[in-house]
Amino acid sequence: MGNTTNKVIPVINSYESFLEFNHILANTKYTRKASIISVDYTKNKIKIVTEGKEKIVEIDDYLVDFVSRQTYYLESSNLELLSAYNYSKLYSRIHPDIFLSDIYDYVKNLVLLGETRFELCDFEVEIEAGSNPLEIKAIGYNGSNQLDTLVVPLGVTSINEFLFYQQKWFKSVRLPNTLKEIGEDSFGDTDIESLFIPSSVKVICDGAFANCIHLTELKLSDGLQKIGKMAFSNCRIKSVDLPNTVAIVGYSAFGDNIPLERINLSEKLKVISGSLLENSSIYEITIPDSVEEISSNAFLNNRCLRKVVFPKKLKKIEHNAFYGTRLEEIILPESVEEIGEGAFANCSNLSRVVLPKNLKKLGGSAFYRNAIEEITITEGIENIGKHTFQECKKLRNIILPKTLKAIDESAFQETAIDGIVLPESLEVIREEAFFKCLNLRSISIPHNLQYLGRNAFRCTPLEKTINDLMYNSITLDGKTGVEVIRGEKIYS
Repeated sequence: MGNTTNKVIPVINSYESFLEFNHILANTKYTRKASIISVDYTKNKIKIVTEGKEKIVEIDDYLVDFVSRQTYYLESSNLELLSAYNYSKLYSRIHPDIFLSDIYDYVKNLVLLGETRFELCDFEVEIEAGSNPLEIKAIGYNGSNQLDTLVVPLGVTSINEFLFYQQKWFKSVRLPNTLKEIGEDSFGDTDIESLFIPSSVKVICDGAFANCIHLTELKLSDGLQKIGKMAFSNCRIKSVDLPNTVAIVGYSAFGDNIPLERINLSEKLKVISGSLLENSSIYEITIPDSVEEISSNAFLNNRCLRKVVFPKKLKKIEHNAFYGTRLEEIILPESVEEIGEGAFANCSNLSRVVLPKNLKKLGGSAFYRNAIEEITITEGIENIGKHTFQECKKLRNIILPKTLKAIDESAFQETAIDGIVLPESLEVIREEAFFKCLNLRSISIPHNLQYLGRNAFRCTPLEKTINDLMYNSITLDGKTGVEVIRGEKIYS
């Protein structure tokens, strides 16, 4: 790197010459007697002073507004030049269609803070907010060609969306205690390794730190109220403590954090959002009693999850909420009214389920392919949905409610049931309801049965007997089909 005295500094009268000027500044090394570079507001000139020598650069009128807001500082011991400029005005006045990629050939690092962007060279910096021009101070040279720490200046209250998106030059960030909101995708896909959120921050917006695959440590402070959807998705965070001030956590806020082993949830949460902890490695979790709903896919494919303590006020568990987990036992509180489709499907270790007395809806595939051995369906349930207990190959004993009206397709397909009493309230048994129940040797058919679906008892020991009764015989009073078997106890 040379000295400015050996550089030809052009007149700044175009976008290209402005970039060339900054390129010269960014690659000029100053030592010892370097002093402030000042801006002459009235004469449209910028003056560079170093080692007692100075250079004057003329500036066209239409660039005065943004250049006049800046002051350039030089430190005295082997530090490189820091330059700052109001890039938003450069956008609007010179070239509104310029993209950031066009600038990378000219400057090393670009930092964006609110409406002002700062070019930084080779050291950690602290930016102090105040009256224009902003003052920029060097903290210390790190001896490398890359900055390690981004320091957001004191006084900044919000960070705009996409502000640092995909910028790879820093590994940590210091946020001021004046900051209130972190914008959407503002730090997405950066190389941050650790993060402390100060107590002043109220909102972390959608995707703010998404895809930060090096982020392993996260500290959140009291005062935080909302975490947006996918805010920390696809990071590598190992543990999370949500402050009790947090009332809203968005969809997949911590989804795809595969190393995540522990999380403490806020006692203000009423809803566990969809895919909140999908594909994580949590072993057990206690859900706070404030929670009333667990949304779809909340713990989907959490292959390590073996124990959940459910909240006392829980009312609804949506579809696939615990799909593919390793839960071994489920004891649901009496407050639960609805279990959605596939809520506990593919939980291959699940051997014991206690359903609540107030349950009103049991969704299809809710317990598909589990290890349940016996179950009592709550009184009040009128329908057992499609595939609800399909391929529960250890399920031998089941007690059905007196309120049951319909058993849907494949509801008990490929279970180990050996005998079942169907309640008198039952009106419909749909197709393949008991298909491939190889141990089923006795069944009581209710008097109110109106419909028996095709292959309902196919591939069971009862198939031939039921077919003979329904299709191959006519009673003295002319009854055929389902009418023949109503009220009958049938054995193989």
